[in-house]
Amino acid sequence: MFAQMRAALSIPKTTDILTHIYSLPAPDQEPAMESIRAIESQAMTAQKPQPGLLELMRYLEGRGMRKGICTRNFEYVFLSFTLSPRLLYSLHNARGGDFHFFEIRSE
Repeated sequence: MFAQMRAALSIPKTTDILTHIYSLPAPDQEPAMESIRAIESQAMTAQKPQPGLLELMRYLEGRGMRKGICTRNFEYVFLSFTLSPRLLYSLHNARGGDFHFFEIRSE
């Protein structure tokens, strides 16, 4: 996904995507953001938990530890994915418990 984003913006791997977009002239920022939103939206439909995530969630839940998510994803994409019944069901029923907070970057 990040390689796609960088290709869409014609930037090297060493350049931070958001920093680059914010450095563009104001009229060019929104079209650049829109291209990133489209890539992120598409990628979120194919996301699956990383190997070991459910085991980690069970471990933390078993010790009564609160869990949160911090992300640079766009809010609407993140919420539509993380609040989807499919993901919440899989995490909760795997005894991974619930998340106590979400920190999402503002656009």
